[in-house]
Amino acid sequence: MAKSNQKILTDFLETIIRLVSEGTSDTYAAMVIMEFTERNSAKFPFARYIHIDSNKIKINPKINSVDSKLIANFINKEVNTLFSDLFRHLLKRKMDVTVYDELNEIEVKI
Repeated sequence: MAKSNQKILTDFLETIIRLVSEGTSDTYAAMVIMEFTERNSAKFPFARYIHIDSNKIKINPKINSVDSKLIANFINKEVNTLFSDLFRHLLKRKMDVTVYDELNEIEVKI
């Protein structure tokens, strides 16, 4: 059964922040993700539903009305823009299998 866009994005962002913060800090990881989100809000208007405050991810449930293909495009762009091949390999290896399956289900390619 497919998870909600809100759940998928929350799980994905928590994973990204956790992995990035291993080499930096939670604050830096959250800042990078929020900067990407803000810079891409024109192409992905639903990005305004995503907020990270004090490393706490808040996603408005309105994001569930967005086509999951657009969510996948957003995640794919984020991964391909922000992260190297090496980090994507690490992400695949360290990502919880449930999160990986959720992303695969909406056609995210990591």
